Amino acid sequence: MYKRQPLARLEGRIALPIFAARIRHPRVVGGEPAWLDSLSFRGLTALPLQCEILPRTR
Repeated sequence: MYKRQPLARLEGRIALPIFAARIRHPRVVGGEPAWLDSLSFRGLTALPLQCEILPRTR
């Protein structure tokens, strides 16, 4: 394991819920999502989204 992985996981656990709470009405734009062409990994290479972002609250 790389030394920075635990920090990246912690940052993700903090930042992603905050970001997700601010997103309203997400929708995929520009056609179909682009998938990774690999036998080993499955995932998206691109997912163009459009959404409304609520202002930050303190």
